[in-house]
Amino acid sequence: MKNYVLVAGGFVAGIAATCLVFLNRPQTPAAESKVIVKEIPPTPDACGPSKEILPPPKFAGNLPDKLETNHEAEVRVAWSAVSGAKAYNVFVTDKRGHLVKKFTTTHTAIFLKDIPTPPDTDTIEYRVSLATVNGVDKAGEKSETRDLKVNRQAEVVAPTVKKIVVED
Repeated sequence: MKNYVLVAGGFVAGIAATCLVFLNRPQTPAAESKVIVKEIPPTPDACGPSKEILPPPKFAGNLPDKLETNHEAEVRVAWSAVSGAKAYNVFVTDKRGHLVKKFTTTHTAIFLKDIPTPPDTDTIEYRVSLATVNGVDKAGEKSETRDLKVNRQAEVVAPTVKKIVVED
């Protein structure tokens, strides 16, 4: 443990870019007071939420360049974790860059569901991008994009019985 001098205004002389936990605080404020502090590495738990704008995540290496929804009109998207991330935003945009749907998750994978398809077509092309959300809910830059082909959900129709024949 080291002794540091707390200067008026709450700054600790000689310390930069670190978190300090005050083990004792002077009861009487003064222009300069000696306090004992514990120097710890800066982490979200120790220093509060990160305000730093985080880099975008990278799509998982096993994810194809062109994504396509399954028969239930959903697709799984996965990416690498970003240190300090509180959450991740997943954006589905049209070819002109207009937002179609936004998903938010705390995991590094998500099933994208309920993506709109126009009523007059069976498939539509979109793009997917990612952004990291920091500890104070600020999203960083968007990642590279992946193409996404959305297929209309297949309508499952139960078979019908036309005739029942009972033999004795």
